[in-house]
Amino acid sequence: MSKPIRLPCCTSPTSPTLPPHAYRSECFAEDLAAVAPVQSLGADLSARASGTITMRTPISLSRITLATLALLALGLTGQAQAQATIDQNKALAGNITPGDGPGFPVTLSVPGAYKLTGNLVVPANLSGVVVTAAGVTLDLNGFSISGPISCTISNGQTLTVTCPSGNVSTTGVDFQATGAVLRNGNLRGFWMGVAVAGGGAIDTVLSEHNRYYGVYVHPSFGGARTLITNVRSSINGGFGFMLSEAMVQSCTAALNGYDGFVGSDLSVLDSSAIRNGRYGFSNEAGAASAVTVGRSVSQKNVTSDVFNVMSTGGNVVGLSAF
Repeated sequence: MSKPIRLPCCTSPTSPTLPPHAYRSECFAEDLAAVAPVQSLGADLSARASGTITMRTPISLSRITLATLALLALGLTGQAQAQATIDQNKALAGNITPGDGPGFPVTLSVPGAYKLTGNLVVPANLSGVVVTAAGVTLDLNGFSISGPISCTISNGQTLTVTCPSGNVSTTGVDFQATGAVLRNGNLRGFWMGVAVAGGGAIDTVLSEHNRYYGVYVHPSFGGARTLITNVRSSINGGFGFMLSEAMVQSCTAALNGYDGFVGSDLSVLDSSAIRNGRYGFSNEAGAASAVTVGRSVSQKNVTSDVFNVMSTGGNVVGLSAF
């Protein structure tokens, strides 16, 4: 089976084949293309302000647990592992792991590596994949896990993202144990795109058209940090990223109904918050130091580009250094 084609991020009246929900009045792709030089400008402004140009370590290794480093070695570097395969027919048949009944959600109750070999289409009011075992790597392999929700954007002085009601408490991929690795694919059409209970890694994922959260990390296991890289969360009715005890690098939140990135005990680097309905980067914990942002861009967010966060340098907010 061929891998799905990813459509461009924006559309126009001259591109009738693109989905009607796409960004019309301010082309999202053009906004993102504009981010790269602005990020470089931000780093340059920060360096000039301090009088020096210094190399920065992308993410402090002291803040990543040994368990997370092991996950990166096994899950994100492509190390060869025996992988159980999942497709629509296997999901409907069930018994992918012990306790997995026919249909959805697919339950992964055994540690190990799993890989999609086709798209999963999930009926209303059901989650896609629920992971109950620690130490599970799920490779979406370029495919999608899709629920029934599709959101629309109305664009004016404010940005409104409207998603259908229903499908409450459903999740594209729900990691309920530590040691989660998710990579390389698309999640859309649920209440939450992906939920992580703590301690893991998410890499190269698109999460969009979810009723409330694109990416949700609120640990049930204290001290287990989650590393999120190369993830785009967009056109979600609520928050692009709602995170606690997490580190983010090279991610984008755009066109979400509320905040792009919000959290506590959160570090963000090299990321972008573009045209979200409230804040670009914000803090749910109180003290600004609970959310740090560096070498990142926040632009065109409706209420404010940043709220109560600490800059570690090299940021651009609007067209100003922060």
